[in-house]
Amino acid sequence: MKTALTRAVCMVAVLGAAWFNPTASAAPGDVQASFDLPCKYPAGLASDGQHLFVVDWRAAKVYALDPADGATGRTWDAPTLKPHGLAYGGGKLFVADDHTGMVYALDPASGMVEHHFEAPGTRTTGLAYADGVLYLLERKSRRIYKVHPDDGTILGYFAVPDSACTCMTYDGKYLWVSNRIKDELYMVEPESGMVVAIVEAPGPYAAGLAWLGDHLWNVDFQTRKLYRLVLDDTPRYRLTDTRTARVECLWSLTNYGPGEVRDLTVNVALPDNLPNQRLRSEVRFSTSPTETVADRWGQRCARFELGTVPAGRKAAVSYAVDVEVSAIRYLILPEKIGTLNDIPEQIRQEYTVDGARYQIDSPYIRETVKKVVGDEQ
Repeated sequence: MKTALTRAVCMVAVLGAAWFNPTASAAPGDVQASFDLPCKYPAGLASDGQHLFVVDWRAAKVYALDPADGATGRTWDAPTLKPHGLAYGGGKLFVADDHTGMVYALDPASGMVEHHFEAPGTRTTGLAYADGVLYLLERKSRRIYKVHPDDGTILGYFAVPDSACTCMTYDGKYLWVSNRIKDELYMVEPESGMVVAIVEAPGPYAAGLAWLGDHLWNVDFQTRKLYRLVLDDTPRYRLTDTRTARVECLWSLTNYGPGEVRDLTVNVALPDNLPNQRLRSEVRFSTSPTETVADRWGQRCARFELGTVPAGRKAAVSYAVDVEVSAIRYLILPEKIGTLNDIPEQIRQEYTVDGARYQIDSPYIRETVKKVVGDEQ
């Protein structure tokens, strides 16, 4: 009888293999400390390097806070009835009004207005000061404007990351912009407006952001809390939506003939622990594997020698395993990325091998790498 297939090899890559340390410390976006706010309707946050300032949208007051314990220092009237957005820079505290579209520059010591100007739009809800430039988040136009802090002259602008963005701050290199609907905080490159990274907001309505003491600070409109957040720590990822599940993997072959399948060999990738995956049981096989082997990259596989499958018959192997799985989001800071020479030689040899699926001499591959890497070393 004619042989339809002499050998079949299947690699099922499910629940990839790696190891991780489950005793990790704080993740990006974790709350390191929280304090009750002295106001009910926070609508902006800023820092002068020593204190935090929060503005109340309804009471139209500015509060100075001690970052050590959230205690309220002095309080003074805002220069407008609808304050929404704060920033500190150049020795001045800037306050925006999302009703009239005015921006006021205050002396933080006296609370007196030194000058004011008209913003590019009437719905300015976020301010940030960076290297002599004032950034304004204007919701109606869905733009972030760069203006001169003395008179509001427009120096440039770019689109907001999302239409629900409201407030922002500057950390010395990047802007941080909040999204009150998606409950996300965006790290934004201040020249191009490109979103570099995303972390989850600690509350349901981020209403103000500030940078102080190498930490990102956030006030939330609904919880009425002040949060100090962890960003640059280990690990550089955050887990969410953690749940337990039983995962089943099934491999099957149906031989429709007319010949028989001989010497059928099946290799099934075995699950292992990952940063977002923890095994809660042993792998339970429907049929004991012939042996356990590893491929060239170290992936463990269960090998099944299933022999001959006649025409009209089926062959199948499966396994089940109990796991705890989570969604994972990494915070990758560009300045923390190493050079090409930092890539271990073993990784270079194993993952940049010329082959059918990675043709390193292909003009397309070489041109794409050149565009992506550019002048980076």
